[in-house]
Amino acid sequence: MDTGVKVWPKDGEAEVVAKGWGGKALLKQNFINPDNDKLCDFTLWGVVKKNGEILLTGWSTIIMAVTEKLEVIAVRQFRHGANEITLEVPGGNPNPKFEDNSPETVGVRELAEETGYTPGRVIRLAPYAFFEPSALVPGYYPCLALDCYRTPGKKENAANEQIKVVLIPLRKYLQMMFRGEILDSKTGHLLAMSLPAILQTDAESLAQKILD
Repeated sequence: MDTGVKVWPKDGEAEVVAKGWGGKALLKQNFINPDNDKLCDFTLWGVVKKNGEILLTGWSTIIMAVTEKLEVIAVRQFRHGANEITLEVPGGNPNPKFEDNSPETVGVRELAEETGYTPGRVIRLAPYAFFEPSALVPGYYPCLALDCYRTPGKKENAANEQIKVVLIPLRKYLQMMFRGEILDSKTGHLLAMSLPAILQTDAESLAQKILD
Protein backbone atom coordinates (compact mmCIF):
# COMPACT_ATOMS: atom_id res chain seq x y z
CA MET A 1 0.00 0.00 0.00
CA ASP A 2 1.33 3.40 -0.99
CA THR A 3 1.11 5.62 2.10
CA GLY A 4 2.92 8.58 0.57
CA VAL A 5 5.62 8.29 3.23
CA LYS A 6 9.04 6.73 2.62
CA VAL A 7 11.07 4.48 4.91
CA TRP A 8 14.31 6.10 6.13
CA PRO A 9 17.25 3.72 5.53
CA LYS A 10 19.65 3.13 8.41
CA ASP A 11 23.27 4.15 7.95
CA GLY A 12 25.39 1.62 9.82
CA GLU A 13 24.62 -0.06 13.12
CA ALA A 14 23.29 1.58 16.25
CA GLU A 15 25.86 2.80 18.78
CA VAL A 16 25.24 1.96 22.43
CA VAL A 17 25.69 5.19 24.38
CA ALA A 18 24.71 3.90 27.83
CA LYS A 19 23.23 0.77 29.39
CA GLY A 20 21.00 0.31 32.43
CA TRP A 21 18.97 -2.25 34.35
CA GLY A 22 17.47 -5.16 32.42
CA GLY A 23 19.57 -4.51 29.32
CA LYS A 24 17.83 -1.21 28.59
CA ALA A 25 20.12 1.00 26.53
CA LEU A 26 20.39 4.48 25.11
CA LEU A 27 21.24 4.16 21.42
CA LYS A 28 22.44 6.47 18.68
CA GLN A 29 21.33 5.47 15.19
CA ASN A 30 22.01 7.30 11.91
CA PHE A 31 19.28 7.44 9.26
CA ILE A 32 19.25 8.83 5.73
CA ASN A 33 16.45 11.24 4.86
CA PRO A 34 15.05 9.80 1.59
CA ASP A 35 13.90 13.23 0.37
CA ASN A 36 17.33 14.90 0.38
CA ASP A 37 19.82 12.08 1.20
CA LYS A 38 21.00 13.96 4.30
CA LEU A 39 22.37 12.00 7.25
CA CYS A 40 20.39 12.47 10.47
CA ASP A 41 21.17 10.96 13.87
CA PHE A 42 18.42 9.93 16.29
CA THR A 43 18.42 8.97 19.95
CA LEU A 44 16.59 5.70 20.59
CA TRP A 45 15.87 3.49 23.59
CA GLY A 46 16.40 -0.22 23.07
CA VAL A 47 17.33 -3.50 24.72
CA VAL A 48 20.83 -4.97 24.50
CA LYS A 49 22.03 -8.48 25.32
CA LYS A 50 25.20 -9.11 27.32
CA ASN A 51 27.08 -9.77 24.06
CA GLY A 52 26.09 -6.35 22.74
CA GLU A 53 23.38 -7.58 20.36
CA ILE A 54 20.52 -5.09 20.05
CA LEU A 55 17.22 -6.91 20.42
CA LEU A 56 14.40 -6.21 18.00
CA THR A 57 12.38 -9.20 19.22
CA GLY A 58 11.43 -10.53 22.63
CA TRP A 59 9.01 -7.66 23.17
CA SER A 60 6.71 -7.36 26.18
CA THR A 61 3.16 -8.66 26.35
CA ILE A 62 0.56 -6.27 27.78
CA ILE A 63 -2.69 -7.98 28.70
CA MET A 64 -6.16 -6.57 29.37
CA ALA A 65 -7.81 -8.97 31.82
CA VAL A 66 -11.51 -9.20 32.63
CA THR A 67 -13.38 -11.50 35.03
CA GLU A 68 -16.63 -13.34 34.29
CA LYS A 69 -18.44 -10.50 36.11
CA LEU A 70 -16.93 -7.96 33.65
CA GLU A 71 -14.48 -6.57 36.20
CA VAL A 72 -11.20 -5.22 34.84
CA ILE A 73 -8.17 -6.60 36.66
CA ALA A 74 -5.90 -3.59 37.01
CA VAL A 75 -2.75 -2.85 39.00
CA ARG A 76 -1.63 0.23 40.89
CA GLN A 77 2.10 0.78 41.16
CA PHE A 78 4.70 3.48 41.51
CA ARG A 79 6.30 4.29 38.16
CA HIS A 80 9.77 5.78 38.42
CA GLY A 81 9.74 7.60 35.08
CA ALA A 82 6.45 9.34 35.81
CA ASN A 83 7.26 9.68 39.53
CA GLU A 84 3.60 8.85 40.18
CA ILE A 85 1.39 5.95 41.20
CA THR A 86 -0.37 4.80 38.03
CA LEU A 87 -3.29 2.54 37.21
CA GLU A 88 -2.34 0.04 34.50
CA VAL A 89 -3.00 -3.46 33.22
CA PRO A 90 -0.56 -6.37 33.76
CA GLY A 91 2.34 -7.05 31.45
CA GLY A 92 5.89 -8.31 31.26
CA ASN A 93 8.74 -9.71 29.23
CA PRO A 94 9.71 -13.15 27.93
CA ASN A 95 11.77 -15.20 30.37
CA PRO A 96 14.51 -17.47 28.93
CA LYS A 97 14.09 -19.97 31.78
CA PHE A 98 10.75 -20.99 30.24
CA GLU A 99 10.52 -22.98 27.00
CA ASP A 100 7.31 -21.29 25.81
CA ASN A 101 7.64 -17.53 25.42
CA SER A 102 4.86 -16.90 22.92
CA PRO A 103 3.11 -13.56 23.52
CA GLU A 104 -0.04 -15.26 24.77
CA THR A 105 1.87 -17.50 27.20
CA VAL A 106 3.93 -14.59 28.50
CA GLY A 107 0.69 -12.68 29.10
CA VAL A 108 -0.87 -15.55 31.05
CA ARG A 109 2.30 -15.97 33.10
CA GLU A 110 2.58 -12.27 33.94
CA LEU A 111 -1.12 -12.04 34.77
CA ALA A 112 -0.75 -14.88 37.28
CA GLU A 113 2.46 -13.50 38.80
CA GLU A 114 1.22 -9.92 39.13
CA THR A 115 -2.43 -10.46 40.05
CA GLY A 116 -3.04 -14.09 40.99
CA TYR A 117 -5.63 -14.54 38.21
CA THR A 118 -5.84 -17.14 35.44
CA PRO A 119 -7.76 -16.55 32.18
CA GLY A 120 -10.35 -18.84 30.69
CA ARG A 121 -9.16 -17.80 27.23
CA VAL A 122 -6.70 -15.38 25.66
CA ILE A 123 -7.04 -13.38 22.44
CA ARG A 124 -4.18 -11.72 20.56
CA LEU A 125 -5.63 -8.31 19.66
CA ALA A 126 -3.06 -7.26 17.04
CA PRO A 127 0.25 -8.54 15.65
CA TYR A 128 2.11 -5.88 17.66
CA ALA A 129 1.92 -2.29 18.93
CA PHE A 130 4.37 0.43 19.93
CA PHE A 131 4.94 2.15 23.26
CA GLU A 132 6.56 5.23 21.71
CA PRO A 133 7.38 4.82 18.00
CA SER A 134 9.51 7.97 17.76
CA ALA A 135 12.22 6.78 20.13
CA LEU A 136 11.55 3.39 21.76
CA VAL A 137 12.74 0.41 19.70
CA PRO A 138 10.90 -2.43 21.54
CA GLY A 139 7.13 -2.59 21.21
CA TYR A 140 4.59 -4.90 22.78
CA TYR A 141 2.07 -7.61 21.98
CA PRO A 142 -1.48 -6.58 22.95
CA CYS A 143 -3.61 -9.40 24.37
CA LEU A 144 -6.98 -9.82 26.06
CA ALA A 145 -7.73 -12.33 28.84
CA LEU A 146 -11.39 -13.25 29.31
CA ASP A 147 -13.29 -15.15 32.01
CA CYS A 148 -10.45 -14.70 34.50
CA TYR A 149 -10.65 -16.41 37.89
CA ARG A 150 -8.63 -16.15 41.08
CA THR A 151 -5.84 -18.69 41.49
CA PRO A 152 -4.62 -18.76 45.11
CA GLY A 153 -0.87 -18.78 45.61
CA LYS A 154 0.00 -17.48 42.14
CA LYS A 155 0.72 -13.81 42.90
CA GLU A 156 4.39 -12.89 43.28
CA ASN A 157 6.11 -9.60 44.13
CA ALA A 158 9.35 -8.83 42.33
CA ALA A 159 12.15 -6.98 44.09
CA ASN A 160 11.85 -4.01 41.73
CA GLU A 161 8.08 -3.49 41.90
CA GLN A 162 5.26 -3.18 44.39
CA ILE A 163 1.82 -3.93 42.98
CA LYS A 164 -1.69 -3.45 44.36
CA VAL A 165 -4.35 -5.41 42.46
CA VAL A 166 -7.74 -3.73 42.02
CA LEU A 167 -10.97 -4.96 40.41
CA ILE A 168 -12.92 -2.25 38.60
CA PRO A 169 -16.35 -2.83 37.00
CA LEU A 170 -16.05 -2.33 33.25
CA ARG A 171 -18.65 0.46 33.20
CA LYS A 172 -16.71 2.42 35.84
CA TYR A 173 -13.42 1.67 34.09
CA LEU A 174 -14.78 3.12 30.84
CA GLN A 175 -15.96 6.22 32.68
CA MET A 176 -12.52 6.63 34.26
CA MET A 177 -10.87 6.34 30.84
CA PHE A 178 -13.24 8.83 29.20
CA ARG A 179 -12.70 11.32 32.05
CA GLY A 180 -8.93 11.15 31.66
CA GLU A 181 -8.35 9.49 35.03
CA ILE A 182 -6.26 6.64 33.58
CA LEU A 183 -3.01 8.22 32.42
CA ASP A 184 -1.20 5.20 30.98
CA SER A 185 -1.60 5.41 27.19
CA LYS A 186 -1.10 1.71 26.39
CA THR A 187 -3.92 0.87 28.83
CA GLY A 188 -6.32 3.03 26.82
CA HIS A 189 -5.15 1.48 23.55
CA LEU A 190 -5.78 -2.01 24.89
CA LEU A 191 -9.21 -1.07 26.19
CA ALA A 192 -10.32 0.25 22.79
CA MET A 193 -9.12 -2.88 20.99
CA SER A 194 -10.64 -5.19 23.62
CA LEU A 195 -14.20 -3.85 23.59
CA PRO A 196 -15.51 -5.78 20.54
CA ALA A 197 -14.44 -9.12 22.06
CA ILE A 198 -15.60 -8.21 25.58
CA LEU A 199 -19.01 -7.06 24.29
CA GLN A 200 -19.23 -9.99 21.84
CA THR A 201 -19.60 -7.87 18.73
CA ASP A 202 -17.42 -6.79 15.81
CA ALA A 203 -15.47 -3.59 15.25
CA GLU A 204 -17.79 -2.25 12.55
CA SER A 205 -20.95 -2.76 14.61
CA LEU A 206 -19.41 -1.25 17.73
CA ALA A 207 -18.12 1.79 15.85
CA GLN A 208 -21.56 2.33 14.30
CA LYS A 209 -23.26 1.97 17.69
CA ILE A 210 -20.97 4.56 19.26
CA LEU A 211 -21.54 7.04 16.42
CA ASP A 212 -25.28 6.48 16.43
